[in-house]
Amino acid sequence: MQEFIINDGILQKYRGKDTEVTVPDTVKEIGRYAFANKKILKSVVIPPSVEKIGWSAFQNCESLERVVLSEGLKEIYPNAFFANRALKEIVIPPSVKSICGGAFSGCHALERVILSEGLKIIEWGAFSYCTALQEIAIPRSVEKIWSSAFRHCESLRAVMIPPSVKQIEAYAFADCYSLENITISEGVEEIGMYAFLNCRGLREITFPSSIKKVSKSVDLPWTLKTITFNGLPPRPMNAFRYCVGKKVIVYAPKASVMDFSILKQEYLEGYLRLLGRGETISEEIVANNSQYFQRNARALCGSASDELFDYMLKNKLIPLKDTDEIIAKMSEKKQTERVAALIDYTQTQFSAKEREKQFARRFALKEPTFTELKQIWTLKKLDDGTYRISAYKGEESCIVIPSSIRGVAITELGNGIRGLFDETRCKQIKSVILPESLQKIGSKTFKNCTALERIVLPEGVKIIDGYAFENCARITFYCRAKKKPTGWSRSWARRSGPDRKQATVVWDYQGV
Repeated sequence: MQEFIINDGILQKYRGKDTEVTVPDTVKEIGRYAFANKKILKSVVIPPSVEKIGWSAFQNCESLERVVLSEGLKEIYPNAFFANRALKEIVIPPSVKSICGGAFSGCHALERVILSEGLKIIEWGAFSYCTALQEIAIPRSVEKIWSSAFRHCESLRAVMIPPSVKQIEAYAFADCYSLENITISEGVEEIGMYAFLNCRGLREITFPSSIKKVSKSVDLPWTLKTITFNGLPPRPMNAFRYCVGKKVIVYAPKASVMDFSILKQEYLEGYLRLLGRGETISEEIVANNSQYFQRNARALCGSASDELFDYMLKNKLIPLKDTDEIIAKMSEKKQTERVAALIDYTQTQFSAKEREKQFARRFALKEPTFTELKQIWTLKKLDDGTYRISAYKGEESCIVIPSSIRGVAITELGNGIRGLFDETRCKQIKSVILPESLQKIGSKTFKNCTALERIVLPEGVKIIDGYAFENCARITFYCRAKKKPTGWSRSWARRSGPDRKQATVVWDYQGV
């Protein structure tokens, strides 16, 4: 029986039973599935005459330990070596220009990959799920790293992105849990969504001045301690709003926050919010942006860090005309310490007559009555004496759900029949903060909250019914729990519709 079936230089099928194979030098291309599922194959040598390795050519060769690729090979097609679980090392010769999608995906034992100069493209999922791979040196000839190229390389610890790479696509290094060091060289211009999702080992990251665009869903890990911008921080600034943990230091050059001809208001605001969470605030930044602070005091006071808020008070950057509205908003959010500080601030600026008016206003900041609360929340007392909130009737789009009302804990949300918000209000809900006392979220509770992008689920939540977040198309879940509790439905994070996709979930979240 003929072992090699070759037509017009294309090896279409290998029918032999040898464990070690050398491909004939008359072959120019290894065709689709030519060696696929050869369970006994342990070694293959591919001669210089071969220019292409076709789709799934060596797929599921689970005993394949050694592959020799020769100079002359130009393309490795999708899934060419997919799920070769015994392969430990691969050397890509300089003649190879592109490694196509999934080419080495699922090679769980692959520890060492040598990529040669000349390679230009690493396509989608090329080395995804190579769980033993610990480091990778990307050649200076590579121009683009496609989506999920190194996703789920769980042992990967270090990556150097050379200046030749212009774009890092979505999920490129997502779920690389051990990644501790990533160097992004000057020359990289764009970073896609979730490029570093769940890279929990990262403590610092530096963005070169060449960066022009970062996806608003880049979702940097909350474990970061330091973010450094070597140039103007990339747009959109809200790309970094959820990456911060309890403390993060942000560095940026002086010019990047002084150039008002370049920076838009919302862009600078996002930058200052991040900066405010750091250890120091530059006096030069404040001095050169005092007009911005005064113009946006109403928005900044509630969200700024304690340090930034104190600095605004110390430098008289909060206009007196805005204090009434700021005090009212902070009272609604029960930011009592800031309310007291702001009242003291206003008293130092007001005349005696104005102080009397301000003193009277202080007593208006009292807790709402039970009757007033019932006009906002529909409550039902449960058998254990706690409350369930089944509806919200207020007007706010950013909602803080109380942990208790009149000393009685709030433990449940939703009645499982209809959503917490009416059909008009639900689409305007932008932010919801859940209380630590919460234990259960019923089905359809947050139905059609299409503007809701993130929610932090307290550790005490033991039950979430199916489709509790139905049609929340943009939401990401940040769970204090380390893994899914047994009381959460299998479809708790699933969105309805034709795709029925599962939303992004971050476990063991320690951020804010």
